[in-house]
Amino acid sequence: MDLTIAQKSQILKKIEHYIETRFFNPLADLAGWREAWRASRVHLESSRTRREFEERVNQLLSKLRSSHVAFFHATGQGVPAP
Repeated sequence: MDLTIAQKSQILKKIEHYIETRFFNPLADLAGWREAWRASRVHLESSRTRREFEERVNQLLSKLRSSHVAFFHATGQGVPAP
């Protein structure tokens, strides 16, 4: 079952909250990430499948340039950091 727009929106709000309140990396480009995140919300919410949604979110999270930041759903093939 794919996610609804409301579910995707809720997930995106949580991700944004966690990045703003719990993420710390002095080398991260937070200003660039914030701009890209806001500009891409509609693109993220329009994802047709869970996999596509996950890939798009991870593409944006990679703009933080922090190796230990990723997003995957419970059934995904995520690999924990060493």
